[in-house]
Order: sequence, then structure tokens, then C-alpha cells
Amino acid sequence: ILEKTQKIDIQVNHMTSLLEDVLTIGKIENKKLKFEPKKLNLTEELKLMVEDVLIATTKTHKINFTFNDPKCQMISDDKILRNIFNNLLTNAVKFSPDASEVVFSLNADEKNVILKVIDKGIGIKPEELKDIFNPFRRGQNVETIQGTGLGLAIVKESIDLLKGRILVKSNIGKGTEFTVILPKKKIKK
Repeated sequence: ILEKTQKIDIQVNHMTSLLEDVLTIGKIENKKLKFEPKKLNLTEELKLMVEDVLIATTKTHKINFTFNDPKCQMISDDKILRNIFNNLLTNAVKFSPDASEVVFSLNADEKNVILKVIDKGIGIKPEELKDIFNPFRRGQNVETIQGTGLGLAIVKESIDLLKGRILVKSNIGKGTEFTVILPKKKIKK
């Protein structure tokens, strides 16, 4: 009974995630996703996101989170940031079935925060890189790995809403590196 309950719980979580992705894409397409900025300790917010992803992925991988500023302050929207990094970190784990670690780093300077998510997974074919941020696009090499093709579309639109940029490098069989560059809004004292 416990085993069946756990399987049901996993499927309920999968369906909930799918519905949240569809709702988020709908809000993005209808220009109803709102940017609600507030002062954040980004480092602490990201630590919480890492914990959430570890729990959601049943701790199959270690997420090695490094940062150059333990009290990195910025003005942003924590819900939008959560959408971005939950998707990127979950994908890094999901598409790295033979690896045990994902690298996640935060480097902040006066103007920007630069965040990287690096995995040692299956990678993305060069010819597919141009389409990865389009809804419902999935790589040909994902085989039986679950997904909808909405996550990276949500990531891209969310980053655009924050006036940031996203870069991607990938090698088949060696892994993928996403770099997110977000402007660091001035905090008024």
C-alpha cells in the first residue's frame, strides 16, 4: 500500500507541475504575468530554491551551490526567480541521469547577477539549440524522460520580464551550461 501511495503521490506532483506550467504559459501569452519587485537577499532565496529542488527530485543529485556574496541584495520578484531556477535546476537533475552533481553558481557585481546552472547530462544537439525556448519543443534525445517542453519557454519569458538574458552552451553526452544575467536594481537606503 505504501509503495502504491508513493507512486500516486509522484503522479499527483507531476500533474500539479504540468498544470502550473500550462497556467504560467497562459499568463505569459496573455501578458498577465506580473512583475512584483521587492528587496531580496538573493543568496538566501537561492539556497531555499536548492533545498526545494533537492526534495522534489528525491535527492538523487548533489547541487553544489557557490556564491561570491553571502548577502547579495537585489530588487526582484521571488516568484519569477523561483520559476526560472526551479525549472533550470530540475532540468539539470532530470537530464543528468548518469551524473551525481549539478553546479549552481551566483556571482554578483555592482550592476548584474550572473547565475550558472551546469550539468553533466545528455546535452542538447547543436541544431536544436535555436528552438529550446519555444513552447512544446523537446530534444530528440530525451527519450523516456518526462516533460512537456514548457519549462525553458517559461524560463526565457520570465528572464525577459526581468530584463535579463540567458545563454546556453551544450555538448551531446557531456552536459549543458545555462548562464542567466539579471540586472541588479539599485536598493534605496
